[in-house]
Amino acid sequence: RLVRQDVRPHQSGPKAALSRIGRVRPVTLADDEPWRAPFDVIAAPIRPTIKPGGTKIDPDIQGGANQKGNQSTASGAKDTDKSVESAAQDSRIDTRIVEFFYATNRKQSDTPPDVEGHPQPAFTSDGPPVYSLNGWTAVSGYTGERNPDLSVGIVRLRVPEGHHIGNIELPSSLKLFGFRLRRDTLDPTKHFTIRSIEKTDEAKWIKTLASTKKKKALVFVHGFNTKFRDAVFRAAQITWDLQFRGTTILFSWPSRGDIADYLYDKESALASRTAFLRVIDDLYKAGYDNIDVIAHSMGNLIAVEALSNSAATRSPTAIAQLIMVAPDVDRDMFVQDISGVAKVTKGLTLYASKNDKALQLSKRIAGGIPRAGDVPDAGPVVLPGLWTIDVSLIGDELFGLNHNTFATTRNVLNDLAILLMEGKPPPRLVEIRGFPEPPQKAAYFRYIP
Repeated sequence: RLVRQDVRPHQSGPKAALSRIGRVRPVTLADDEPWRAPFDVIAAPIRPTIKPGGTKIDPDIQGGANQKGNQSTASGAKDTDKSVESAAQDSRIDTRIVEFFYATNRKQSDTPPDVEGHPQPAFTSDGPPVYSLNGWTAVSGYTGERNPDLSVGIVRLRVPEGHHIGNIELPSSLKLFGFRLRRDTLDPTKHFTIRSIEKTDEAKWIKTLASTKKKKALVFVHGFNTKFRDAVFRAAQITWDLQFRGTTILFSWPSRGDIADYLYDKESALASRTAFLRVIDDLYKAGYDNIDVIAHSMGNLIAVEALSNSAATRSPTAIAQLIMVAPDVDRDMFVQDISGVAKVTKGLTLYASKNDKALQLSKRIAGGIPRAGDVPDAGPVVLPGLWTIDVSLIGDELFGLNHNTFATTRNVLNDLAILLMEGKPPPRLVEIRGFPEPPQKAAYFRYIP
């Protein structure tokens, strides 16, 4: 975890180090104005709802650290049970915290982090100052520039009480000709709020991954036009909405987060294939035996090509489910590569849409060549071993930050949840039906609201 606090006497080892987390304030992220702490500092440590190990903590069953000072008892299970019961009743304990691991080949922002405890910078002769916090390094975030190395760590974020499934609630703002005229105040009860971003070395990261109990992982690879901050929000939203009980890992590649930088992002994606496979390899080193990947938009250029190339090697990288959401990949290239990907996956799912704005833009830039996630008049990509689902009626931006059809998104998230939990083929919901309809044999599936 990020900060160790008041570990109970009977706990020791890596699991104990992961069992308590202190409070931190939101940090400054790349390309954004400094965050202001939107909540009052309280005495009790905040308890996570979903730990990196994936276990959901019920507020009526488990509690946080001892709530009165730093005193702890060693009188056995009875005292422990009393402290747990007391913590469960403490209204100051926050149950809406999501934590997940991250790996990125972006450059780190040089903005000093603003975290609770105000760690003092340790200046070094060969680089920028380092802000140390309980054995981990507090960082402000990451830019859209490329880094030849991989940075790893943990993100901690709060989901607001008024959250709607499929949405990312953020402060609204009004801009005119590039000038911000108005911005709502950040409110943690109404908006997603980043509490901390802390990095560590890869060896400690793998050790922390290995200390989790359930060895089931979900790797999320974001798409084009996505800043690190936005990728963090989306990973948290997916983890929370799916109530995923394994370990979530965000793989964030160097996208500049601007539509004008499409070609830069595409080259960054192609250059990120090795880093992606390195993350999967780290999960295997940590003992994970079930690894699923959700790749969105241009993130599929990374996942599909990396796994296809790996399948041709002597030691291929294998995963369980590869879930491709509106893949921004050349259709012909996708058809050519998917046979190799099928050799190293247990299941392949394609969510395609004819209304995705990003794919329409990509198609124009590519000279009118359809993308793998598009649904032209002739229909979506249909291949042996590939579960294709046409979700055009969901809306105009699947998994995008400006998604407006939250009610219908719930059904897709339900479909994803069943796929991740059970690995069942479609149709998994009554809203998803085979096409063409019986008595003909279904070639693919359609979402029908």
